[in-house]
Amino acid sequence: MTTNVNAPKEYIDRCNMLIGIVEKMWSQPEIHFESLVPSKLAVLGAVYAIGVRDTDQILYVGRTKDLRRRLYTNHLMGNESTARLKKYLTKDELLTAFAVTVEKVLPDLEDPNYKKESYRLAKEYIRNHCYFKFLPVNESRLRGLTEAGLTYALNTKFIEEEH
Repeated sequence: MTTNVNAPKEYIDRCNMLIGIVEKMWSQPEIHFESLVPSKLAVLGAVYAIGVRDTDQILYVGRTKDLRRRLYTNHLMGNESTARLKKYLTKDELLTAFAVTVEKVLPDLEDPNYKKESYRLAKEYIRNHCYFKFLPVNESRLRGLTEAGLTYALNTKFIEEEH
């Protein structure tokens, strides 16, 4: 790797550490949402990546103090306030394309059933097409740094909006 002689060595060292974190994340087994059994998922601090099985496109990288609750209760089963990935999918072409393949039509945005139906379809998409990988990370600050690094390195499709 070519380095800028003006960059402090500690910054370059952290970039090299990020390569190791990406390699470690990528070496973890894929856990498919369709076979997810919540009771078999550890309750621990972790950083996780959710990807599409057919393409390995990473949709979302997150961090949590409780992996089981975040992935199963929130992302898969959650509502608008807790299921960020489903919220992003309802506004994305991935879900529109998926609706066509399962011969379903998303209701018009003005339809009062839009949110309910689009979230149901997003849940079906996640369950049938997505996997996750995770790395246990106990310390909160390190989880945040790891999440940020992986979000960049894995070219994550959906990133939380600034506020």
